[in-house]
Amino acid sequence: REYAVRKAAAWLCRDIRNRFLEDMREELLRNADGILRELTSGAYGKLTPGDDLKKPDFSLTLADGSTQDSTDVLSRGTREQVFLAVRLGRIMEIRPALPVIIDDTLVNFDPPHLERAVSVLSRLSRTHQIFLLTCHPHLISLFMKTKEECQYWRLDNGRFSETDGASLMEYL
Repeated sequence: REYAVRKAAAWLCRDIRNRFLEDMREELLRNADGILRELTSGAYGKLTPGDDLKKPDFSLTLADGSTQDSTDVLSRGTREQVFLAVRLGRIMEIRPALPVIIDDTLVNFDPPHLERAVSVLSRLSRTHQIFLLTCHPHLISLFMKTKEECQYWRLDNGRFSETDGASLMEYL
């Protein structure tokens, strides 16, 4: 009888865990797949949470249909694109829309990936207030090209002052 109770409890725990993972995939990763696909030009697509919920890791489906079981094999830039996609996907689901603070998250992106990330953030800025903290003038330039309404602020000796994008780029 004790064996049967323990086996039933183990089955219930596995079932609850599997349902939780599937719900997490559906809820938390709903938009992440599409964002990752856009950031990587289709090289990576579907994200699946790893089995160990204590370790933030995902398996990824590649464009050719093959699977990578972990983000550990990815370059630093691609790993950061995965986690940016997960964070932005979740941010898009939260209502009411909350402000988003990005502090040089894009620093390890090469130019093509950076342009795609700016495009994603540009769309997000239509529904969310975004604070982008950076010391990289080329990033300011990319946001200026989006034609989205932006405010630019300069931090100099602990004081903020409003400025325009060109002046901020020159300062940086």
